[in-house]
Amino acid sequence: MALRVNRTLPSAVEVVYLLDFDRCLVDTERLFGMFVEVVTQHTSIPISELEAADRDMKRRGDSFDTASFVRERLLELGDVIIWEKIVQEFIEKVGETDVLMPGARQLIDRLDSHQLHYGILTYGNPLWQDIKLRACGLSDIPTYIAPRKEKGLLIQSWLHSGVFLLPKELTGVWAKALILVDDKAVSFDGFPSLPSRGFWVLDDTKPILPSQQGGVPSNVERVQNLTDVINTI
Repeated sequence: MALRVNRTLPSAVEVVYLLDFDRCLVDTERLFGMFVEVVTQHTSIPISELEAADRDMKRRGDSFDTASFVRERLLELGDVIIWEKIVQEFIEKVGETDVLMPGARQLIDRLDSHQLHYGILTYGNPLWQDIKLRACGLSDIPTYIAPRKEKGLLIQSWLHSGVFLLPKELTGVWAKALILVDDKAVSFDGFPSLPSRGFWVLDDTKPILPSQQGGVPSNVERVQNLTDVINTI
């Protein structure tokens, strides 16, 4: 008798929200400034060197890996023992203030109150992202650090027979649709079609970075802030 193989996919949740971290949930510029303050208090690395490296990365449309940059400079200076003190002091410093973007806490609360699945889908060096997540008090949210800026192409690779299988870092659930909330146009490159949707959060009252510029698919709506996203839930 031939073996019968059950090819039925596991039951899938209706939708999962994927939230960008930098400049979407948190004020990345403030975090960078606070980290630079701590670094310059404990090391001889000049502020100008850190700021120049940050500007160069932004011009290229990429993310500045601040943590690895500082660690490497400390190794060169023979002062790497101070690294853990810098990280701890930074986390404590951030914990004393609110660095979340307007509407970020309310968005998370709304998703929780509606019992919707969500997680953070970010791009950047794992070390620096982990430090910032811990500092902002968001490390308890399932998080996946994308290996590429084009999150849409990554998400497309999760599609199997019409449903998405999320990586274990995002709880490994099956989902019928995904909603990506992000501030960078490049993040939506290759993004799947409906019923998945996106919200391109771009505050036009602030300077727009090269990585935020560009075009997005028709199922991605440009919004001014996270409050606009909350109003759709």
